Amino acid sequence: MLRDAGGMTTLTPPRSRLRRGGILYGQMYNLTKEIIDAARTFPFQNPDLRHLALDPQLRHGMQNICGKSTSSNSITDRAYLASKRRCHYGLTDSNQRSFGVREEYRISWVLFQSVLIALRSSDRNGLV
Repeated sequence: MLRDAGGMTTLTPPRSRLRRGGILYGQMYNLTKEIIDAARTFPFQNPDLRHLALDPQLRHGMQNICGKSTSSNSITDRAYLASKRRCHYGLTDSNQRSFGVREEYRISWVLFQSVLIALRSSDRNGLV
């Protein structure tokens, strides 16, 4: 499913033909983030999840030193499981879905004005 997933940003060199033509940089990225993105909240972003990698005794000792309650363990565990579940459902529901690549370009003001003039003239000529 994610065989062709990837992203790329290209910055045009100052003396390149594209830069002289007004293209400053291009960006291409896949839309697979939609699988797990929920209101701009991504799974496994909770900073406390990194503590799950620690040995349980070390984790407990750190919590005692820092004064954190051990109930935060269950909160962190639940946050991890919720993220894992969200990924599982997102991937399962997207199994037969096709995702494209979005392509964006940042252009100079001069090129923007030229494009705008061309669009307006084609609109007046009934081409748009």
